[in-house]
Amino acid sequence: RHRPELVRAYIEGDWEGIQGEGFLLNREDCLEAVKLELPIPNILLQKTVVSNDPAWLGENADEITHYVIRNNRVIDSRFYNNKDTNYQAAENVKYANNYYASAIVIDAIGIGAGVVDNTKKLKTDGVVLSINSAKTAGQLETKDENKEKKTNLYFNTRAEMWWEASETIKDKKFILPNDDKLIRQLCSVKYEIRNGKIKIEDKTDIKNRLGESPNRADALVQGIWALQKIKTDKDSTKNMGNMQVEFKSKRTGY
Repeated sequence: RHRPELVRAYIEGDWEGIQGEGFLLNREDCLEAVKLELPIPNILLQKTVVSNDPAWLGENADEITHYVIRNNRVIDSRFYNNKDTNYQAAENVKYANNYYASAIVIDAIGIGAGVVDNTKKLKTDGVVLSINSAKTAGQLETKDENKEKKTNLYFNTRAEMWWEASETIKDKKFILPNDDKLIRQLCSVKYEIRNGKIKIEDKTDIKNRLGESPNRADALVQGIWALQKIKTDKDSTKNMGNMQVEFKSKRTGY
């Protein structure tokens, strides 16, 4: 919607004019999202997710990030360093229990796999979603036609998450926290068109350019994206494709 050149390319089948790269979000997009005033949905329509981007132990370890996201805003967050997978999993469970979250969403690449396993061993409210952003797009789609559409459009799940979350922000449907570090990270991610598919630059490249890993941005984007996919608890107990899903309760995210 916000990139008419891509719409024309898909309609006309001509990608020659848009090869190259650009930034998904700019600072103006983000600052406008910080100032938004959006209504809080009816309690029966509220959905809450805990989104976690884990990190390794070590002296120069990246930041570990947890966001609690409810419908159109962040309602809690925590950032810290140098904690093991048991600690990170316990934080996920704590936030899920405190806010009756419908789902815990975890970046499962690298150390994240251990955090997923430990989170699943604990008693939590909601669903545990293990997200491998390097895998094919459409991981949370339940209909084959929707999954095929996503796989044809996006290079992988990382591209799907970032693109759809950035559209939500540009559409003024999500209130961003007033956090300079988060905004800097959100505005530093590039996309490109590769063989007719949208691809987001590698996290390593972003880290080299920023001087830090964009874990806050990745966790927020992951949460915004996942929130659009989960249903109310009555519906979320249905099978969600081939995703690694563990149902823990039937509470509504309120």
